[in-house]
Amino acid sequence: MKKILVMIVPLMLFCQGCSLDTYFIIQMFKAKITVAEAMKVKDDIDMAVNPAKKSEIFSALKKKMIKIDNVKVKRVINSSNIDYDFCVVVEAEYEKGQVECYVHSKEVSTIADIEAGITSINCVGDFSKFFTSVEDTFLKIEMTNSNISILR
Repeated sequence: MKKILVMIVPLMLFCQGCSLDTYFIIQMFKAKITVAEAMKVKDDIDMAVNPAKKSEIFSALKKKMIKIDNVKVKRVINSSNIDYDFCVVVEAEYEKGQVECYVHSKEVSTIADIEAGITSINCVGDFSKFFTSVEDTFLKIEMTNSNISILR
């Protein structure tokens, strides 16, 4: 344990000293799941009768990151999240249909290069929350602290 700590502390200090984002290092150690896996967890939350169990399952999900590969950008919009300026909207597939994902990122220069309906991206970001429509027919996922890479 001491060896790991001795390695991590200087690395984090180096990253802060070089103005690198230390969150990038934290992301390497967080569990990553797909949209389909997140939707299975959503089903578990919906099936749970005990509200404490629902909260426990949701808290475990918030500690994970969602990874979406090779998805076409639906649109780029102004963010409704106060911590971000812009949001990339994509539709990810899962076995029951599609889920609209709101990807929030501080990578403004990357977002500026995106063309809606044309550009495909890979992204990974922290799970933030689910949004459900009034009739519970359409589901949305919000991701924050996202890294976006454009595929050409």
